[in-house]
Amino acid sequence: IVVSLERPIVLRPRDEEIARDGKPSGIASFYEMSFRTFPEGDPHGNEFFTSDLQAFAPHGAGTHLDALCHDSDGKGHLYNGFPLKETVTEKAGCTKLGLDTLKEGIVTRGVLVDMTRLKAPHKLGAHVYKEDIEAWEKQVGVRVAPGDALFVYNPPPAGTRGNTGFDLSVVLWMKERGVALTSGVAAMADEPHADHRITLVSAGIFLLDSPDLWALAETAARLNRWEFMLTIAPPLAPGASGYPV
Repeated sequence: IVVSLERPIVLRPRDEEIARDGKPSGIASFYEMSFRTFPEGDPHGNEFFTSDLQAFAPHGAGTHLDALCHDSDGKGHLYNGFPLKETVTEKAGCTKLGLDTLKEGIVTRGVLVDMTRLKAPHKLGAHVYKEDIEAWEKQVGVRVAPGDALFVYNPPPAGTRGNTGFDLSVVLWMKERGVALTSGVAAMADEPHADHRITLVSAGIFLLDSPDLWALAETAARLNRWEFMLTIAPPLAPGASGYPV
C-alpha cells in the first residue's frame, strides 16, 4: 500500500524582488514552467520531443525537504558548529550539510501519532507535547526509536486538513530518542523561525516541510497500523538547501 505525503505543486510566478536579480527572497516562493515541442527539422535532431524548463524556490513551494544547512543559530554557525560564512556561499551553496550529503536518500521507519484517536486527555488542535506522544506509544504499542521519522496528525476541531504540530519543547525529547526526521514543529509567537533553528541547527533533525498527512492518517486508521516505511529521494543537487520531494 503506497501513500503519498506530497502536496500538489501549484504554479505561481516569482515575486518582483526575485525577478529583479534572479536570487532567492524571503517574501514568497514560486514555481514556474515553460514548455516546447521541437519542430520538424530541429537543428539538434530533437524533432517532436517535448521538453520543459522548471524554475522554483524550494522553501515554501509545496512539500519539500530542508537540508541541515537551511538555517543557522543566528550567531554564524550551522549544525555541528560549521561556520556559516565559510560553508555557505552564493556560488557553491552549502558546501557542508546540503541535501547532496544524502547519497542514497532517506529510507527509514515512519511513526504517526494521531491526536484524533488519542484516548488520553488532550485538547484537539493544541500543541502536541512529549506526554501526548508517550501516551500514544502506550496506547498503540509502538515506541519511537533512533532513526525514526516522527509525524503528528493533529487537525483543528473544525475538521479541515490543516495541522497543528509538536510543541517546540518536544525537539529535545526527539533528540534524546534519536529521531532523524520530523515535520510540523510549531513556531513560537515571538520567534517565528525557532521551529527551524532548534530542529535543524541545535538537534540536527531533518525537516520534511509541508506534507499532507490526511491520507496517511486515514490509511493508518483503517489498518490500525501506526508505523510504516518512509522513502524520500531528493535529487543530489550540489549545495542545495532544500528540494521539492
